[in-house]
Amino acid sequence: MRLTGTSHSQARLAQACPPPPRRRVATCKASTPTGVSEPSSNTTPVVHDGRVPLLQTLEQFVRPKQYIEKVLSGHKWAWGRGGVPPKECLYMADPTAARTWLNSEDQLGIKTQYPYAFRTILGDTSIAMVQNPELHQRLRQIMLPYFTTDAIQRLVPDIQATVQKHLARWAAADKPVSAYKGAKKLTFDVMANHALQLGLSDAEVDEYSEVYKTMVDGFKPPAINLPFTAFGKGLKARQQLVQRAEAALSNPDIPPGGLLARFRDEWGPTSDTATNNIINLLFAGKL
Repeated sequence: MRLTGTSHSQARLAQACPPPPRRRVATCKASTPTGVSEPSSNTTPVVHDGRVPLLQTLEQFVRPKQYIEKVLSGHKWAWGRGGVPPKECLYMADPTAARTWLNSEDQLGIKTQYPYAFRTILGDTSIAMVQNPELHQRLRQIMLPYFTTDAIQRLVPDIQATVQKHLARWAAADKPVSAYKGAKKLTFDVMANHALQLGLSDAEVDEYSEVYKTMVDGFKPPAINLPFTAFGKGLKARQQLVQRAEAALSNPDIPPGGLLARFRDEWGPTSDTATNNIINLLFAGKL
């Protein structure tokens, strides 16, 4: 777990565990609000100085696991650098403390959110990213009826037909088929055409499942928007999916009563909220 945040939350972190001078190990007492347990079973946690030279922070983008292990160096708490540009962060490998801090965000002045790449690609009004509690509640109210057991059971005959279509295509292939890639394309077809009723043709399923893969690859760091980075390519792919979603939302022949129609009726055919949540559901369906 890496803790960063607003100037207020950064100040709270610095007050609890001030960054040590270069190449020293600091010991600090973590101050917590009344009624909140200490962030660790050890009330005087050792905070290691895991800050590496600036050039070495590039390892976080190519070998993130190894970089975090280097910062922590076997400690539960460490000051390190993360993000673009690198900022000082408090790295935590203490499950008890992490649970305490995350359950006490308001009291501790901490804001929990996904990395910048996730928020940008999935959209800040998607149900997974939205910070507005009223909008989050409204999205849940609209979506949940379409994913109950009864609602899914009504889709089963159409899903079975789609599975048979893909199996027939695999059987007719003149070379070995990757089961993993085939299953991912099948899942995309089911989510796009049955859960969301986007009305994609077989050719569009082939095309947009690849576009979707490029978009998801954009989550990989660094989150720098350049044409040759995974993030830059992911944003371009996202825009392609947004345009196809808007076309589906603008179709006058949308099946009435479906989730796509609810999105259109609630927010309109070109709303960021509608398209962000179509993309979010495609992502959720293919996790």
